[in-house]
Amino acid sequence: RFQKEHIKKGVLGVRRVILFGTSYGTRVAFHILKEHGDMVEAAVLDSAVPPQATAAFHLDSANTYRRRAVERLVRDCRADQRCHAMYPRIEKDWSQLARPGAVVRVIMRDMTSGATKPATVPGQNLIAAIGGYLIFEEFRVATPAILSQLTRDELVVDARTGVVPAALT
Repeated sequence: RFQKEHIKKGVLGVRRVILFGTSYGTRVAFHILKEHGDMVEAAVLDSAVPPQATAAFHLDSANTYRRRAVERLVRDCRADQRCHAMYPRIEKDWSQLARPGAVVRVIMRDMTSGATKPATVPGQNLIAAIGGYLIFEEFRVATPAILSQLTRDELVVDARTGVVPAALT
């Protein structure tokens, strides 16, 4: 509203604007076009998010989609003879992490001083985080090993960066 009033009054030196929106910003641009289309000279919408696509912007829904992605990867691994031979427990690993109340012990280690601090992370949160990275092929390929690691050992995480040393994944 503040910007609209300033544009209407010519305070910014313009009467009409050219909108540029990308990804989530396209939702804002759609709103401006709908509510104040008379003030828009042109609009460029890149990687537009449909106005009706609201579920992806709610954390619970996003986490549900991410868990489904990991679940699909587990099914695909089970169906692939080579993957299943390498990770015969993948369904058990998945079930162990996905069950309500499951936690993973994490050791936060300052890689400079070596000081450590124990913590726990809900398994469902880890699965949602993993699911968010499955768009990357390297991560998708590594996920069966990561699931296996998470159910077997404590996870050591660099306290400064949050990075898991490659030797553990």
